[in-house]
Amino acid sequence: MNKLLSFYKYCGIHPILLEDKKSIFDAYNYGYNYIKGLEEFDDFIVIFCHDDVEILSNREHFLNCLSVTQHYNRGFIGVAGSKRLTDNGMWWWSGNRRDNLLCGEAFHHDEIYPTPYGIHGEVAVLDGLFLAIHGEKLKNINLKKPDYFEGEWDYYDVIYCHRARVENNYQNITVPIQIRHHSSGELVGRDSWHKNKGAFVEGFVKNRKYGI
Repeated sequence: MNKLLSFYKYCGIHPILLEDKKSIFDAYNYGYNYIKGLEEFDDFIVIFCHDDVEILSNREHFLNCLSVTQHYNRGFIGVAGSKRLTDNGMWWWSGNRRDNLLCGEAFHHDEIYPTPYGIHGEVAVLDGLFLAIHGEKLKNINLKKPDYFEGEWDYYDVIYCHRARVENNYQNITVPIQIRHHSSGELVGRDSWHKNKGAFVEGFVKNRKYGI
């Protein structure tokens, strides 16, 4: 985390550490409420990211990628995602790769080479390891956990992207920021992941493919 904080400081980004929260929804909503009253908030670029990521891109490239959040119809930007989510709940599903529906790339652990998903572009869902959005747009997106979610830590990225894309007609996209994630990022073995996945699939995906 020290490398991440140092990089943000170098970029002129003010980090807020969200610790001891009961859920990731609670943490992100707390962070939003902490800064939303600031006069300059509409012009902010707000980043939500895990504490175990490392930015590998240089400062100029990183800030240039962030600037696309200011596009009038832009929702969340991230580094990896999929144009489709099926009822298995896994955006990284091999079937999506087969059908060329995955976008972006990410390094994992101490890999020298990235995991390539596909050409960058518009997606239905982004990997939640890194999400950025313009402050003016963020005000229109509810960061609270849905009442029908049982788990506290899973599927936040899917519901946030859904609220941006479907409820607000914003475009979520991947951008070529290079990030190393010191985790596999796959939590399908956790009960709360399956509970939240089931709730989302039942409400939004069942009997159709959820995608752009």
